[in-house]
Amino acid sequence: MNESVNIDGYGCADSGLNSSHSYLLPALHRELSRVTLGEKQLFDLGCGNGSIAAAVSKDGWDVTGVAVSIEGIAQAQRA
Repeated sequence: MNESVNIDGYGCADSGLNSSHSYLLPALHRELSRVTLGEKQLFDLGCGNGSIAAAVSKDGWDVTGVAVSIEGIAQAQRA
């Protein structure tokens, strides 16, 4: 079976944060502050539109993000 499935469809209209980030980001910031040992480097697997990566990079984190969504990566790069 050589059927390929297109998983590139991305559901965000832009690279901005959405309503779920108002409660997710504070929890992420708390956890990141607990684990910081030395360099602040973060790997965001499934970064989508890069909104989380952009938010934590404002706190001095060096973020590398990857995603399968071509449109999501394009949105992140435009931002």
